Amino acid sequence: MAKFSKPISATRTLRNRPDARRNIEDGLSFEWSPKSRLYMRVATSLINEPTFYKNVVEGKVKGGFDDELIKEIRKVAETDPEFILRLAYHARNDLYLRSVPMLLIGEASQIPECKPFLKKWIPHIIKRADEPSELLAYVMSRFDRKAATNNNPLKKGIAASLDNFDEYQFAKWS
Repeated sequence: MAKFSKPISATRTLRNRPDARRNIEDGLSFEWSPKSRLYMRVATSLINEPTFYKNVVEGKVKGGFDDELIKEIRKVAETDPEFILRLAYHARNDLYLRSVPMLLIGEASQIPECKPFLKKWIPHIIKRADEPSELLAYVMSRFDRKAATNNNPLKKGIAASLDNFDEYQFAKWS
């Protein structure tokens, strides 16, 4: 029976998937889900650093803020707002990233759907005594001073995270 049946190639099967696309090199690739795309952006991002494919102006590489990352955060927050803070937790505690989790918290603090989860997650994400000031600096520079001072869930989360530090850590990181 195997002599007469024609094998179906994996490429033909994969090409017929609804998420199949052609990449820049004209190879077969697949569309990622918004959560997967956000995870990859977070895991591989360098905040305010030039990238190879973007931020090139007149042949010179320019550093800049990743607007695509912020768009992805807002898109994912529409369907699963707590995912943003769980991702920040994973980025800080498992991937050992420092700036990206502060960006995720800062963006989540301005999304109404994410606000109920801030107090729960911020104390588990902030690991050093200098990170609350980095978080506030991000929120104030990205939005405005009122965005940080009038945001009670953000303030309560930061206040809860301060209980994790002792006098030595405050002196060391200040």
